[in-house]
Amino acid sequence: MLQNCSQQNISAVFIIQPKPNWNNYIVHRVAVPGKRQINNRFSTYPLGRINRIGFIDGNLLIKHADVSNSEALLVYTTSNKPTGKYAGCVAGQLGKSNSICPSFN
Repeated sequence: MLQNCSQQNISAVFIIQPKPNWNNYIVHRVAVPGKRQINNRFSTYPLGRINRIGFIDGNLLIKHADVSNSEALLVYTTSNKPTGKYAGCVAGQLGKSNSICPSFN
């Protein structure tokens, strides 16, 4: 999965989940939503530039930017999935683009 993202020049976030015996792990790609439904758990809409990633109280926060220097914070709340559940987007600094947050039809 990581090599596929690199070849396509896609910025994405991955959660590495250790298996109970710690001899192995599972890689999950965090799905960034978009205009259409994502095909499967390995799909995501790409991010332009990821500036920071972190967890606060179990919630995943992803700060990202685009080429126009607009910035936003994607929020994923805890859920039964290791990647969490997409909860929303907060636009921070707006550059030339105001479409920094995922849009839905």
